[in-house]
Amino acid sequence: MTVGLKKFIFFSFFISLLCFGLSTLLFNFCCGQYYFKALPLLPLYFFLLYAITHYLLLKKADAKFGKFSAMFILMTGIKMILNITIIVIYVFQDKTRAIPFLIVFICYYIIFTIFEVVSLLNYFKKKKTEPTVLVQ
Repeated sequence: MTVGLKKFIFFSFFISLLCFGLSTLLFNFCCGQYYFKALPLLPLYFFLLYAITHYLLLKKADAKFGKFSAMFILMTGIKMILNITIIVIYVFQDKTRAIPFLIVFICYYIIFTIFEVVSLLNYFKKKKTEPTVLVQ
């Protein structure tokens, strides 16, 4: 496991706990009538999804940029399809709590996507500034 991946997992876990804590506080103290049963599972879902995709992207980051770009587009597409599938399944299953679920889901999606992009940019920035060692 690379240092970049360990750092990503640590901060991603912290963000998951923070999101869970804030959303739990929000639903317990402000808008309990909108609480939905899947709330505790959302941070876990996003943590696992983004940890797996970040791992796969970092594996391709050492290859040519074209391969990384293709993998990034593939991972983004897979995440989109998976997220839309989960949204559709939940909305059809519990129509009364669809709006609160969608709001929380979109907030988590934005938070984790921004975090992943910033992490990848920092990884490439650090990789670019590292001196290359020539082996003879």
